[in-house]
Amino acid sequence: MKTVKINLIRLVTLIALLAPMAAAQSTSFYIEEGEIYSMNHKKINVGDSVIKLGPNVKVEYPGKNKASLSDLKVGNYVRAHIIMYSGGDFVDKIEYLGAKLPSNY
Repeated sequence: MKTVKINLIRLVTLIALLAPMAAAQSTSFYIEEGEIYSMNHKKINVGDSVIKLGPNVKVEYPGKNKASLSDLKVGNYVRAHIIMYSGGDFVDKIEYLGAKLPSNY
């Protein structure tokens, strides 16, 4: 019985040490920047891409501490941070860039 407990403790420790590495390897990121052409509670169309919204989308909007998706409008220019996870692309964060095309384009 003692060896079973020791082996179980070793197994749980090994899984706990390797789990963060497995999760880190399964995700990658990219950025899509452009005008919002359409948006609903499930998807957003930025530039040429239609991307699903992640479950905890963060919105950065100048002057607002707790911005939300309702602060964004069709026609706004944004930078969307996208996570590629488990075969799908999901928006993780949206940065508001302005109501018009930024001058550096």
